[in-house]
Amino acid sequence: MSSSVSIEEIVDVIEHHRRRLENIEKRISKLSENIYEPKDEITPEDAAALLLFFTGAVAIALIVYVVYRILLFFWQPLLVILFYSTIPSLALAYTAKILEIDYLKPTLVFLAIFISIYSYTFFSHVEGDWLFSEPIIHQEGWRNLHMLGLLIAALSIALAILINRRMRS
Repeated sequence: MSSSVSIEEIVDVIEHHRRRLENIEKRISKLSENIYEPKDEITPEDAAALLLFFTGAVAIALIVYVVYRILLFFWQPLLVILFYSTIPSLALAYTAKILEIDYLKPTLVFLAIFISIYSYTFFSHVEGDWLFSEPIIHQEGWRNLHMLGLLIAALSIALAILINRRMRS
């Protein structure tokens, strides 16, 4: 089985591809003319987009600066607050699991409540402008944070143990 292709068919195919390449070249030249054509004036849309870009860049820079300052001065209390908030939340999650309640939502709610309680306890004893200068952290804030954390952790663990014993008997 040999397939014979005539010369006219080959010429037609080559001519077809030549026309397609010419069309592609024309489209590319039109695109490059439109892209590299300099604008003489700034349109209101361009000005609004530029203003929005710079506003967004300033907002992002400000957020990064605030997060940096918070982490720079308050990384230790934040870790302690998260640690102290996790203990009673897990104890209460264990209690909810024993009582056969969906324990994910109460755990997250109690975690948020404990974080806010501990944060208020500690940060009520912080003075100064922490954005532009060093804040003054009083020892009373640390003492209150540790005392409250240990108290709530002990109470929540005791509650979990008490409920566990009641459910088993």
